[in-house]
Amino acid sequence: MAAWRLRTSLSLLLAVTTAITFALVGAAIILLRVPQIEAEASAAVQAAANAKARLLEFYLRGLEAQLAPVALLAEGSSLRARAAMLTATVGDGRQFAGAYLVDADGIVRGAAFPPRGGSVRPSLVGTDLSRTPLFRDLADRDSRWSDKLLSASSGEVVIGVAVRRGQWTVIGEIAPDLLRETVATLAGASRDALLVVDPAGERLVDNGSGGNRAENLGAQPVVRAAFAATGEGRRIDDPAGPVFVGSARPANLGWTFIVSRPAGFANEDIRRTVLLTAGGGASALLIGLLLAIWWAKRLAQPVQRLIGRTHRLAAGRYDEDPATPPSAIAEINELDDHLHAMADAIRAREASLLRSETELESIFNASPVAMNVSDLAAGSRIVRVNEAWVKQFGRRPEDAVGRTGSEIGLWADPAERTIFLARFRYGPGVYDDLELWLKRADGESMLCRVSARVIALGGQQLLIMASADITEARHMATELRHVNEELEVRVEQRTAQLSQANAELAGALAHLRQAQDELVRAEKQAALGRLVAGVAHELNTPIGNALMAMTTLESHHQEFAAAMADGLRRSTLERFVADVGTAAGIATRNLERAAALIASFKQVAVDQASAQRRRFLLRQAVDELLTTLRPALPQGGHRIDREIPADLELDSYPGPLGQVLGNLVDNALRHAFPGRRDGRIRIVAERAGDDGLRVVVADDGIGIAEAHRAHIFDPFFTTRLGSGACGLGLNIVHNVVCEVLGGRVEVGSEAGGGTRFTLHLPRTAPHGACAATAEAG
Repeated sequence: MAAWRLRTSLSLLLAVTTAITFALVGAAIILLRVPQIEAEASAAVQAAANAKARLLEFYLRGLEAQLAPVALLAEGSSLRARAAMLTATVGDGRQFAGAYLVDADGIVRGAAFPPRGGSVRPSLVGTDLSRTPLFRDLADRDSRWSDKLLSASSGEVVIGVAVRRGQWTVIGEIAPDLLRETVATLAGASRDALLVVDPAGERLVDNGSGGNRAENLGAQPVVRAAFAATGEGRRIDDPAGPVFVGSARPANLGWTFIVSRPAGFANEDIRRTVLLTAGGGASALLIGLLLAIWWAKRLAQPVQRLIGRTHRLAAGRYDEDPATPPSAIAEINELDDHLHAMADAIRAREASLLRSETELESIFNASPVAMNVSDLAAGSRIVRVNEAWVKQFGRRPEDAVGRTGSEIGLWADPAERTIFLARFRYGPGVYDDLELWLKRADGESMLCRVSARVIALGGQQLLIMASADITEARHMATELRHVNEELEVRVEQRTAQLSQANAELAGALAHLRQAQDELVRAEKQAALGRLVAGVAHELNTPIGNALMAMTTLESHHQEFAAAMADGLRRSTLERFVADVGTAAGIATRNLERAAALIASFKQVAVDQASAQRRRFLLRQAVDELLTTLRPALPQGGHRIDREIPADLELDSYPGPLGQVLGNLVDNALRHAFPGRRDGRIRIVAERAGDDGLRVVVADDGIGIAEAHRAHIFDPFFTTRLGSGACGLGLNIVHNVVCEVLGGRVEVGSEAGGGTRFTLHLPRTAPHGACAATAEAG
């Protein structure tokens, strides 16, 4: 069959079919348009149900968002602060008929109501709501909406919403009137009926009932059809007449939103179409063009196939393009061939783009650097984020995409965002290593090193922004710099202080050693002075007695010489001889005693001056020492007793030992008997083991204070500073006993019970210690 040109076909077709067109056009319109209207009405009510469900869900999410901060800030807040937050949330009661703050155990810890809502029952705070379905269903979610329930405070029917953050839950009561007003606002001037029911079919609210009747509609065909719906609108037969029904059930609410529209002739669109078609048919009948329908149908079929193909191509359904028979019109066949080629080319290009997009998406998400893409032409709204961005900023992609950085609180300083975006609008569009303060979802600020690029893609100006968190690194660097600076300063200060302290300590040590040497020499000179005084005192008596005897003898001699001049008598001679003998005896005994004392003093002096080692009897050495000490005892007062075995022999240093005993006795005389003249000092010695010796020097004085006992052997420690004491006596005792005599010294004292020094010495002193010690002293 030869193909005709389109213009020829149209001219012939219009000329032949003009007369018959209007006769059949009405029937064709009704047969084709009514199913389309029904399909459009089904889709429209379903779209309306989805849209209104989303709008109402969005509005209800806004109510949840008002309760969430109260639950979030309840942790760590005072009772007054919690009450203030609840009261501020409820406000004047336009949205909430009441609000309760509930702890983790379900106990009401606070409540608030609008001023016109009346007062709360006294028993409401502390009420246990843990068994209520609204509280129990929060176990695995952050928020929950209830079906109709009775208010815990007023007993009226309300809708409950519970929001949990951490350990705290806020329960809000929504008045049904508020939902009815909201639904009426959402419905607007629409002629469709809107009904909201709970899972049990209970009417929650509608836009046409004129009230909020508490009736169960679960048995009605409209509600049953909505519950059984699969997401598409449908036509059902209702007792009141056929209707188109669309429904939506948000998963987070559990409510069903039902939108219905009349079907059949009651539908305004169908009624209008029928009436118009009837009028057109009547006109067509008047014209008499009854044969035009055959030519219109012949022409419409290939054109409709081409239109359907273009629709499928526009929708991207390339695989749904069935084979069509060739048309009798050449232009239509040519156009059909071109559409086939176009579909193949578009299919190949989209497959390539899909592969590229998939690869780029994988690379984008695999990047370890946080990245986000924003559309500058759309107000810099975020269009994509990668997984590293989600992890770094703690925000879900659905919370960020479609919103600006300011809307999600990404920028710590909004002014900084304005400056940043201005750089790309008026600048080169490439920036690296910008340091900006951004914020996580939890409100924590972080310092980020940002690099950004502006690229043109698909007619869009896209801003690619890469953000690396350098907060911790910057903090550590700052801390390290401060620590280093502080350490350098402290090292310099400490070095200077140590240098100064070392110099001061070196000088003090030199002065201390010099003072110690001088005090030791002074102590030795004092001991020598006491020895000389003792020698003078002890020798004074025998020499005085001898002198008195010689003086008396001289007087007797003069008397005898005078008697001889007068004539010597026997009695005078005998008396003179007797007097001479007596005087000679007295002088001889006292001179012998003086000689013995001189020998004893000489031995003590030699021992203390030379510190020579020799064998000696301890008792004899002590007696010689006591002889030198007796002049220091008050007349008729203190006494020194000794209990020493006569055969106790030592191979040691009598001089240092005498110095030790002398210092102990002198210390007792100075400190043990203040205000007393009858003190007693005992020196007791006994063998200890095979080669040991224990010497005890004890007094019955006032004892040593407990606070002073730990310091009595310290150099320069004295309780009589400024009264002639230098504080070296017991220090010398300790050093000599430990370093020269090879022993140790112990002290025992009680307040008011006297003092007892115990020397533990070897009977044979160690060799080689005395010379160095004596030389150092």
